[in-house]
Amino acid sequence: MTVVQTVTGPIDHTALGVTLCHEHLALMSPALPHQYPWLYDRAAIVEHVSAELVQAREAGVGTIVDVSPPDLGRDVRLYEQMSRRSGVAIIACTGIWMDIPRWFSSASTNEIADVFIREIEVGIADTEIRAGVIKVANSRAVGIGEVQERVLRAAGRAATHTGVPVTTHTSPYDVGLEQMRIFDDEGVPPHLTAIGHALTGDVDYLGRVLESGRYVSIDQFKPGRGGEDEALAAIATLCAEGYSSRIPLSHDHVPEWDWRPHPPHEGVSTYCYVPTEIRSRLIALGVSSEAIDDMLIAAPASFLSGGRL
Repeated sequence: MTVVQTVTGPIDHTALGVTLCHEHLALMSPALPHQYPWLYDRAAIVEHVSAELVQAREAGVGTIVDVSPPDLGRDVRLYEQMSRRSGVAIIACTGIWMDIPRWFSSASTNEIADVFIREIEVGIADTEIRAGVIKVANSRAVGIGEVQERVLRAAGRAATHTGVPVTTHTSPYDVGLEQMRIFDDEGVPPHLTAIGHALTGDVDYLGRVLESGRYVSIDQFKPGRGGEDEALAAIATLCAEGYSSRIPLSHDHVPEWDWRPHPPHEGVSTYCYVPTEIRSRLIALGVSSEAIDDMLIAAPASFLSGGRL
């Protein structure tokens, strides 16, 4: 049995089902919910997000991976409530996004890695909820400076130590090549990394990631977003070349933001878009149902299991 950690405890990888590997549940300004709790209606947040998760479950989704580290307001107690209320398994992350806290400026790579390892092996904050994935993020606008590089190296060391994989944010998508260089320099096994935000028709780039032995996370599908036709054509090409078992698909959806409050949930959740609309469009392009199941079930299960399947 290969176990994956969720916010309600460990589950076997065969129980994950259709898995959306790069999503968010509620993004909140770090520390503010604890300093100004009256600004946050936690019950309403749980109500709204759970409604979307129920729709996702009804569309066939079994698991959501929340990739919101502390600097995006991670709150695993909220996620636990959402999971129990909706029946959808939720996997929380360790790691850091791009609003890197000041502590990291003077911390060594190994000290940062130790933080990530503790959240994987012991628990997040003051809970026993353990992280099931590591999230890191880079943007060309910010660049991969000294601190950003230490975070990447720390994530790689934590992944190698624990077998829990790393998933990345890239902006633009080809920043992933620099992330790959740093992971390679650290000797991180390729199967422990997924290079993210790869919604592109650039088959050469996607092929370079996949040929390296990594997963490529194509995770910014949203209704009305441009560039999907090119990305779907690229996915069809890669599936024909036998890569479907290393291409998890997702939305990067955020139901709740504290700087952009949403009204009560109405309509169909974006979490349903990949397992319904994107599935249909891939079938129309000649992608087999088996390959689509690879991308929605087998690839996430293999990735989250640290390549142990």
